[in-house]
Amino acid sequence: MITNRTKRAEIRMRKKVVAEILESVPEYIKKVQCDTTLWTQPFKCAVISCRNVFQKFDVNAPQKFHNFPSNPELRTVWLQRCRVKSDFNPDSAKVCTDHFLPDDYERNFKEEMVNPLFKRKLKSTAVPSQRLEGVEVSIVDFINNEDGVCDIPERAEVRRAVDENLLLKERYKKLIEEKELLFGRLTDYERKLNSKKKKFHAIKTQLNKLSQRSNFAKEQKNLLTQVFSQSQINVLLGKKKVVWSNDDMALAFTLRQMGNKECYLYLKNTLNIPLPSLCCIQKWAASK
Repeated sequence: MITNRTKRAEIRMRKKVVAEILESVPEYIKKVQCDTTLWTQPFKCAVISCRNVFQKFDVNAPQKFHNFPSNPELRTVWLQRCRVKSDFNPDSAKVCTDHFLPDDYERNFKEEMVNPLFKRKLKSTAVPSQRLEGVEVSIVDFINNEDGVCDIPERAEVRRAVDENLLLKERYKKLIEEKELLFGRLTDYERKLNSKKKKFHAIKTQLNKLSQRSNFAKEQKNLLTQVFSQSQINVLLGKKKVVWSNDDMALAFTLRQMGNKECYLYLKNTLNIPLPSLCCIQKWAASK
């Protein structure tokens, strides 16, 4: 014996199967009754974050559009879900099918199975619930009630999202300021580094010149050592105190003995040949 409970369970099962079949059909949107005609002017979906736009009437369009309900309370809920501004006029606005669930439409299983052109109407209690992301800060007036408190779960969720968005914007602003500050410091460091590099190259050039001069001085000294003794070179370099070696004194004594006094002074004072003075020669000769 089949009870009423069993019959109801079978009916629910059949409805579920039919619903799954209909929802799996790619042309599901074509079976939805829309509120646009060939004479409807282009407009944008009323949901603030939706980018769908109605250009012209097309049966094969990927979205259909629905008018706002005439019930004031239900219309208020639609406005809150759409996140529109306070001066928004819902009389000429519409919401696309992207924001509704299949369960938001009335079902007539007999017509759906028999009549392939059957149009599914939106339920009188349906409200937009899908793809409502992308809320802007301008909707804060619709998030809070008159006391400034979120009294609806959806409003509280949006309120948290807006607060988080404000925090992220503030953080982004601070990061931009830090970035500009760091770039300014980097520019200063690069300028100082370039200045140090120029000084380094200048010092390196001077060292190369000094090295060349030092090598040249060494070459000159090598040439002088082939002609003069170390004591004579010290005299040529302008050193005040010079210690004459025995060889230097012997050479000077020989020159003095080969000529007279005037000849020796001529060589020393006029020709600037580095020679010991006459008193040094006399003292050296007396010590010998």
